[in-house]
Amino acid sequence: MASILRYPDDIIDSSTDYLRIEIIKYKAGGTKVFEGDLATGSTSRAASRLSSAGADTTIILPIPGNIGDSNSTGWGEDSINDAAAYGISKITAAVESDSPEAALQEAINVAKEAANATGTARGANLINAIKSAAIVGAANALGANTSVNGLLARGSGQIINQNVELLFSSVSTRSFNFAFNFTPRTKKEANNVKSIIRTIKEASAPKASPDTLGFLNSPDVFRLTYMKGGQKHPFLNQFKVCALRNISVNYTASGTYATYDDGTPIHMQMALSFTELNPIYLEDYETAPEGVGY
Repeated sequence: MASILRYPDDIIDSSTDYLRIEIIKYKAGGTKVFEGDLATGSTSRAASRLSSAGADTTIILPIPGNIGDSNSTGWGEDSINDAAAYGISKITAAVESDSPEAALQEAINVAKEAANATGTARGANLINAIKSAAIVGAANALGANTSVNGLLARGSGQIINQNVELLFSSVSTRSFNFAFNFTPRTKKEANNVKSIIRTIKEASAPKASPDTLGFLNSPDVFRLTYMKGGQKHPFLNQFKVCALRNISVNYTASGTYATYDDGTPIHMQMALSFTELNPIYLEDYETAPEGVGY
């Protein structure tokens, strides 16, 4: 039976806002993780596989201060010049040829176009750039330190025009940092705080099982949910299943060592650093109708 830990004892009623942390055993996707639908690009993602998994332990804590979310994607500059664009178009045509003969004919056509190109100013510049690339390669092999643009600038005062564009390049996972203050008021709350800290530490630790000698099993993962009473919070962001990257506990959060008679520190602070297992995609918002989504 799943256990429930909470701090403080009287945190829950029909209007209370709180953070629910569920601890889930990590289950690898196996070979099925690679069996995506090529038509839709769908694959088995860890966060999706674990989103409805049963929780071994549920921890209920007050929503800490300074909460927020940040969604980001990678964009980077990419450049291509006329010579490269010309080469790519011709290589593509050769690769897509129906037969070796057609590919050979495409190569012959490229040679003819290059020869004819010298009759135009733009074609002559293109040929000069190609020649410069060859010269730069040979010169740098002999110890020079120059570039095609450097050589062209020295000879004609021109450089190759680069078509620069900002292009989508990558996705990223989100991280969330929380800091919880514990000031237990009763013996029961003190025991709950001790159990909460120990349980999270154990869940975040890798598992060295005697049955898997030489290998480590993955730590548990965490499902976070902002709650309002018994329902998901109607406004705040949602989370994908997370890994706990770091847990740190300050047992003298007030700056002075002080404990109760049983040794329980009077004021503690626990800091948790989570990272979601998968990036956020547009399709995820379709399954998150509440509030601001992700």
